[in-house]
Amino acid sequence: MAKTNTNPEMRFAGFTEEWEEKGFERVFSNISNNSLSREKLNYITGLAKNVHYGDILVKFNDVLDVKKVSLPYISDNATVEKLKKSILKDGDIIISDAAEDEIVGKCVELYNVNEEIILAGLHTIAVRPEEKFARKFLGYYMNSNSYHDQLLKLIQGTKVLSISKTAIKNTFIRHPQSIYEQKLIGNFFENLDQLITEQQQKHSKLKSLKKAMLNKMFPKQGQLVPEIRFKGFEGEWVEKEFRRIFNYERPDNYIVLSNEYSNKFKTPVLTANKAFILGYTFETRTFNETCIIFDDFTLDSKFVDFPFMVKSSALKILTIQNINTDYIRFAFFNLVNKKIEIMGHARHYISVVQKTKVLVPTITEQILIGNYFKNLDELIQNHEVQIAKLQNIKKAFLAKMFI
Repeated sequence: MAKTNTNPEMRFAGFTEEWEEKGFERVFSNISNNSLSREKLNYITGLAKNVHYGDILVKFNDVLDVKKVSLPYISDNATVEKLKKSILKDGDIIISDAAEDEIVGKCVELYNVNEEIILAGLHTIAVRPEEKFARKFLGYYMNSNSYHDQLLKLIQGTKVLSISKTAIKNTFIRHPQSIYEQKLIGNFFENLDQLITEQQQKHSKLKSLKKAMLNKMFPKQGQLVPEIRFKGFEGEWVEKEFRRIFNYERPDNYIVLSNEYSNKFKTPVLTANKAFILGYTFETRTFNETCIIFDDFTLDSKFVDFPFMVKSSALKILTIQNINTDYIRFAFFNLVNKKIEIMGHARHYISVVQKTKVLVPTITEQILIGNYFKNLDELIQNHEVQIAKLQNIKKAFLAKMFI
């Protein structure tokens, strides 16, 4: 049933006209798609490019600027010839008609198509507006909850959810009467997306830098000195087994499984990735920066400044003298990432970790290396926070600026 309110909660100054509401069929005409799998696409050459539903779900923003993304080509030219009447143009909407969750129905509005030959691919519904809309308005509107909530009632399936062309005809499109207001809305969200993209690019560059520096600031296999070093340090690093570096401490009756003991045993024991509390332990000493918790399942060692332990053979590990905890954390991270395929499932066992060898420089050089990667991690985390904030801002405005 259509909504009764005809004005959004938030509008640009000077606009007071009620928004229009029209049935999907009145606004759009259908465009044929193809059912080509990934195996029939390539990123090298072809007569036409293809928009796959999987890319709509995970890669593309609400507006797909064809000039700024890499779209795969259709490998079979004969297939392109058959679909000549289905070539897409600016303003067309491509909707993903299948997904594993309620993101089904996510769509993109095409932009900057120009002379490119673009076709709608597997598991998509392609439509063309039959009336004039400001560029980018429909892309943002149809991905807002204001429109997408209509689809939730029409979705079918259990493990894989889908929306049909027939069902989607039962939805409504709501929009300002003024093309200029539509334009302002589209530009507003485009600017937000640009800010998000810039933060994501900075975040990706920092992650790539970290990966590269982990490779260069720790010695490669078979070598005893790294490729890149802080000024003033020389000489070979010393190889040590982890059991020579750490003292492992694991109390008897490590975990109390029942929550009824939560008042008596104060330290919660979490599952991998902190998903939920498994139980409680009698260990009450607060962990500090001299402690590292190794989470066997995620292969991620982490500092904690509040009391908890992690499930499995993850132990409280107390470092001995002349070992910097920041350094050893990144050294272990680098080591595991390089040996993950060799170690296989055995990496979950503390006995394997104990026998693993790591190269160690002087404590002064350790501190510099540890601080470098710790600061890099903080920068990466800061960008993640900014990305999350901007995404939340966008979500809030999508809720307030559409009906």
